[in-house]
Amino acid sequence: MREDTYSKALKAGIIPTPQQTLLLKACIESGDSAIDSFQKWVNTLTINFTRFDKTESPGLPQVFDQLDMGSQRLLSLLYKNLTNQGYQHTIIQKLSGYYKYIWYRNNLLKAKLAELIIEFKAAGIEVAVIKGIAQIEKYYPHYGMRPTMDIDLYVRPVNTEKSVNLLIAKGWQSKEGNPHRIAQAQLHAHTFYSGYVELDLHFHLSIFPLRSETENLMWESASLQKEGYYLLTPAYELYITMLHAFQWNLVPPVRWVTDSLNLLKQFDSNEWNRFYELIQSEAYSIPYPLFIYLVENNFTLVPERVMEVLKAGKNDKNIQMQIKYALASQNENAFIWARRVYYRLRYINKGNWLIQWLNHYLYAWNVNNYIYLIPVALTKLYRKTRN
Repeated sequence: MREDTYSKALKAGIIPTPQQTLLLKACIESGDSAIDSFQKWVNTLTINFTRFDKTESPGLPQVFDQLDMGSQRLLSLLYKNLTNQGYQHTIIQKLSGYYKYIWYRNNLLKAKLAELIIEFKAAGIEVAVIKGIAQIEKYYPHYGMRPTMDIDLYVRPVNTEKSVNLLIAKGWQSKEGNPHRIAQAQLHAHTFYSGYVELDLHFHLSIFPLRSETENLMWESASLQKEGYYLLTPAYELYITMLHAFQWNLVPPVRWVTDSLNLLKQFDSNEWNRFYELIQSEAYSIPYPLFIYLVENNFTLVPERVMEVLKAGKNDKNIQMQIKYALASQNENAFIWARRVYYRLRYINKGNWLIQWLNHYLYAWNVNNYIYLIPVALTKLYRKTRN
């Protein structure tokens, strides 16, 4: 498991590189350890500080342009962590404006979230807040420490159509096309937008299909917040955070480290028991290589029984394929997504997966009958080979 999945996750940008690890430690740790990691990280940048005098200093573009977008997303946390410790540096000082921008944008999302919760509550729809906006609301101490681009809401599958109708009535537009054509077995969420805000409406929690019993249990144990929405327990939110991170992305998803550590701070024996029962019931051993990284870099301690269950996890063929294609770049195969959908639908729909698969591509490729899928597919394949 370690040699195979860990190396693939490293290649896919899920396991942080040495440079990203130094940045993460500077964002998370305190005292000399954080400062030492920061100084080592700065030394990996190609900035010649000797050419700047007291009246001149490197600008933010000279830092940003050297970093992948996953690292860029950590800079507001870096700023807050080191300034809270009284540490001063040219780069840290330059990040002040960036931190304020993230704080401002996140507060705009908070206001939009409050509006949405009122509207869903008036419609009688229970809604949970998950992923980035939940982290900002409940687990990061300051609103500027974690940038997020959208709002993630989770509704029970039975309320999907009702939720879609509500959003459309309130002026939200579907990013993918006609939202009424979407089938719950095809995707786990649907993206809407209104002005500057994107909203992911989840009717399943992950791209990796979970058992319906698991999602029901997550709903039953979710806690109602004073703001009117539900919040998953830290154990379940951690599992979803790790599943969400475990896929190839143009933006390296290294932020899963800071999100996971914030959630782990909330763990007591009850939460570890809940997490342990979850990984026993679900076949995915995805958290194993992620916990390996956290433990080896001294970010946290993980109970041995948890590691043993994850290490021994034996995924069936469909799940193995899901993991394989999740870690593969979409550039590796013109129809990598088609294969992934195929295995997902086989997992969810034991009997009618073929029709669901075809329906998915009627929707995704905006064609009206199955016959047209053939020329559209051939055209896409031809264009892919020409690139």
